[in-house]
Amino acid sequence: MRYPLIATQLYGIPLLLDPEKAAVIESVFRAYASGNPTALTEGDRPAPMAAAYAAPRFAGKPYTVTEAGVAVLPIIGTMVHRGSQMDAMSGLTSYTEIERQFDAADADPDVKGILLEDDSNGGQADGAFALGEKIRAGKKPVWASVNEKALSGGYLLACAADRVTMTKTGRVGSVGVIALHQDRSKANEKAGITYTAIHAGAKKNYGTPHEPLSDPARAEMQAMVDGLNDHFVSYVAQMRNLDPAAVRALDAGVLTGQAAIDAGLVDSIMSFQETLKAFEDEVNSVSKPTGNSNGGHPGKGVRTNLPKGVATMSNQAQAAAAEAVTAEQLAAHVAAAQASGATQMQARIRDIQTCDEAKGRSKLAAHLAFNTAMGVDDAKAMLAASAVEAAEAAGQASALAAGMAKLTNPAVGSEAAAAGDPNPQAEAAAVWNRSNAKLRAVK
Repeated sequence: MRYPLIATQLYGIPLLLDPEKAAVIESVFRAYASGNPTALTEGDRPAPMAAAYAAPRFAGKPYTVTEAGVAVLPIIGTMVHRGSQMDAMSGLTSYTEIERQFDAADADPDVKGILLEDDSNGGQADGAFALGEKIRAGKKPVWASVNEKALSGGYLLACAADRVTMTKTGRVGSVGVIALHQDRSKANEKAGITYTAIHAGAKKNYGTPHEPLSDPARAEMQAMVDGLNDHFVSYVAQMRNLDPAAVRALDAGVLTGQAAIDAGLVDSIMSFQETLKAFEDEVNSVSKPTGNSNGGHPGKGVRTNLPKGVATMSNQAQAAAAEAVTAEQLAAHVAAAQASGATQMQARIRDIQTCDEAKGRSKLAAHLAFNTAMGVDDAKAMLAASAVEAAEAAGQASALAAGMAKLTNPAVGSEAAAAGDPNPQAEAAAVWNRSNAKLRAVK
């Protein structure tokens, strides 16, 4: 058989892949394996729209970054755990490559938010859940734009984002698991080839492609698929804050439009361009409210402000409920603040008017207490630096006058001469003459 490594990634293992796409991949693989490859062109893999919005100053980065600081990561085509295993079939994206880009963008100081452009039917289960959990745990806000489909593993990654939008013609869902078994026994018989497996343990040869699938092998494979499906359902329910029973009740169906919104799989119907613009406005806004109609990411905060005309009925109803709750909470906060403020104000007035620094300055203390917002400590400092008021000032003046009356005035002018005091004018003239004489001697 040609491409044996590819076969191990396609047959006998659980796939998070839309069944239609699984059938297409399987038919293409059979064509390659038989030596009649189907001609594949670049048109088989949708081109990311992100490139049209790339900012030239960020051209050297391994992902597109817009001028507003949003990194756009493409989740496009069928996904595999590691690249190069199925590259010959073209149109594939590896989880490891998406993870590498996500880690770099999450650590990039030029990046304010990460937008996933999702157009995938899903792929391998290996590596998918680990990548989804990493996206949810990222430090920066993450939105996902379903443009045009996010099915099975493709939706697994999209629902890890804080907010999920979808185009008008978009499709989401297929939350389920599928496994393929290839029975080549008749082809081997026709080719004259007989395969004999020597093995220990009844289950060791379960699922071999060289014989029909036995009932025990089928039951084993079904149990494996059911177990992974339970995990997938729980994962989506947790990421979108939904009832697991509601997710399971979808029966891996594919939803579009309002049905996808009502089921809680997406938040709103928006084009890729509208989503990118709304996200850029969000990550560059001053106020970044948190909360999501479906739970979102409490650690990073989830944005709800959408452009006009794209809010859904469910979003409107939830916004009205949130507004009512906010008004009720605001009233309670206002009442509590008023009561607390009154108590604090009374204590402030009392402390200013009764402090030691207010003694003799009662009018100024009253002004500071009732007519300003000055704190107690600042009021004390101002009072201490201010003069006492008129009544006390008058008392101090009287005491000063009495003290001065006890002192005799010094004799000046003719009174000083009569009293034998030295003549200040004569003394000043003598000093001047002595100075001039010394100056002349120096010359």
